[in-house]
Amino acid sequence: MKLTHPLKNEGVITSTYKWRGNHFHPGIDIAAGMGTQIVAVASGIVVQAKQGCNVGQAYCNKGLGNYCVIDHKNGYYTAYAHLTDLHTKEGQKVRGGDVIGTEGSTGYSTGSHLHFELRTDLNLVQKPGSLDPYPYLYEGKELPISKNNYLFEIVATILVVGLIAVIYKRGVFTKIKSKIIGQ
Repeated sequence: MKLTHPLKNEGVITSTYKWRGNHFHPGIDIAAGMGTQIVAVASGIVVQAKQGCNVGQAYCNKGLGNYCVIDHKNGYYTAYAHLTDLHTKEGQKVRGGDVIGTEGSTGYSTGSHLHFELRTDLNLVQKPGSLDPYPYLYEGKELPISKNNYLFEIVATILVVGLIAVIYKRGVFTKIKSKIIGQ
């Protein structure tokens, strides 16, 4: 899966995916100015959308401020935090490039920016389950098929092969062949 930039390639990275003192920063912060439009980096469904935070409310929504999370239905999620305005709601389908909100400074934030996370789970601001989004936003790297989808494909293949084996053992193919040939 290829991701587009959440700020349409605008902005400056103000913090990277790294350890900061005694805690891990599981995303990147991108500053482009208060009110800059934030877009979905790929199509999906909004699974979390939290609002009601104002600038200065550091612990609002666990420090994330106004934020949303998109499930891309392939084992990956993207999170967009510290927004001024949120233009999505839970359950809403979005396409890559759709405006989902505007950059802000709500929650635990020291200035206007987008906190962007790429995840394989919904444990926001936790290191486990997070991926460094930089190579996918700035270097054109594509996300691999998730392990979850790979496991699903293996199970589906086993079930199909098993079904074919059962049909073969019951002689269904022989019966079909004889009807076609006319015996």
